[in-house]
Amino acid sequence: MLKGGNNMLLGKNILILLAIALMLSPFAATATAEETRIEFWYFGIHGCLELPEEAHPGEMITCYLRITADDVIHVNYVELIIRFGDIMLYGETIISDRDMSPGEKVGITIELMVPTEPTSGRLYICIAAETYKHPHTVISSNSLYATYVRERTYDELLRDYDALRADYDRLISDYDSLRTDYIELNSKYESLKADYGELILKHGASKRELATAKSMMYIFMVTTVVFIATTVYFARRKPKTT
Repeated sequence: MLKGGNNMLLGKNILILLAIALMLSPFAATATAEETRIEFWYFGIHGCLELPEEAHPGEMITCYLRITADDVIHVNYVELIIRFGDIMLYGETIISDRDMSPGEKVGITIELMVPTEPTSGRLYICIAAETYKHPHTVISSNSLYATYVRERTYDELLRDYDALRADYDRLISDYDSLRTDYIELNSKYESLKADYGELILKHGASKRELATAKSMMYIFMVTTVVFIATTVYFARRKPKTT
């Protein structure tokens, strides 16, 4: 009876160890024509890293990392390392000393510049984590090679050239159209400027005419006042008849 109980206990322990091993080891990578999707399952958390399937030297690439808690878990750290050959492209702690609830997510976007040397190879990816749930603290780490870096082929360069040429032709067409509009607007501006100059001349002439009219009016008023005063004066000096 005791032997059977020990065998049962041993079997349970083996199942637990297998379950823990499954949680620690998986690192599933799936690739499409445009991107690689790396999924991982650690103790209490799982995540997904998306990055391009291919890249070229000197090119900017974008990576997305999402981490989700599967249980009430304390995450001591989650670290992401991305290298190309001996060159460290990224090495940061994504989560540090954080309690997470089931379904809680953490996500980041990473922009990387692919070095110009070496001209070919693959990006090295390493995702490490330490998680805790009483009474277990589990350290998990997995790595693989992902994005393929290579020089552009002649056909790709030719396609890029054709695309740039099409953009150039479109910009030239837009420039010619804008230049035509500019010439038309400039012509209207010159016409309005001439009209404005003519109006300024007319305004100046009108001001001079107004000044002349005001001067004549003042002279007329003064003359009238003098005439009235003279008339009154002589009227008063007229001898009286008896």
